[in-house]
Amino acid sequence: AVVSTQSTGAQLINFNPVRCEVVSLPDSVTFVVANCLVNKWKADGTDFNNRVAECRLAARVVAAKVGLDWTQFKTLQPLMIAKNWVPKDLLENVEQHLHPEPYTKEEIVGILGASEELFASIIGKSSNDSFRLRDRAVHVAGEAARVAEFRRMCDEESSNIQGLGKLLNESHMSLKDKYDVSIEELDNLTQICRNSGALGSRLVGAGFGGCTISMVPKDIVEGFISKVWDAYYKPMDIGFEEATSKHLFVTSPCPGACVMRAA
Repeated sequence: AVVSTQSTGAQLINFNPVRCEVVSLPDSVTFVVANCLVNKWKADGTDFNNRVAECRLAARVVAAKVGLDWTQFKTLQPLMIAKNWVPKDLLENVEQHLHPEPYTKEEIVGILGASEELFASIIGKSSNDSFRLRDRAVHVAGEAARVAEFRRMCDEESSNIQGLGKLLNESHMSLKDKYDVSIEELDNLTQICRNSGALGSRLVGAGFGGCTISMVPKDIVEGFISKVWDAYYKPMDIGFEEATSKHLFVTSPCPGACVMRAA
């Protein structure tokens, strides 16, 4: 992605196989990054590992439920490919075959017919005693569907910017309620951004801190930045110039990394 980015649009990245496509964005909007000023180190605790483990287990349980050899599936995407599903099909099967309540280790071992040693190798460094398989898989499948819909809307001659914003908001709510990686500061900041005129706002990255990204009409972006500063950064005694030089700024697609050769 770092190498292939272009100034003409966003990058749609597929990982199996790895390929990148440029998606044109509406001319009437821009994107604003805002840092919630909470840091979370991935090596600190097992939060990130737990999400990975739950998604791996969800893929295997769904594979077993639909009659496939679950040992061949580590993630949900290969399962979707094997069944020739689109993201909506994956979401429907996740909701059909995974119950809402957390799973225990014993229940998962029973469904898969796996040994405890094999189970331990699947979950890796996860410290969980119970596993929210449906919530995690619903987020992953739902996010895949939202990405596909976002791309479809961008490809239309007259982009539905209200619809694009709605998808961003739905993404954040799923990250908060289903994937459980948001925190109070991120929720507050995204809401402030919406109240300040953003069409949509969501956390970016792995969550538990870090930044949000908001889609904002270009004709209100200066006022938007002032309002977000006033509501979020000013109460922390962070001046406008400091906030807008470090924590709150407009971003846009640009060319990626390249080799520069002297003439």
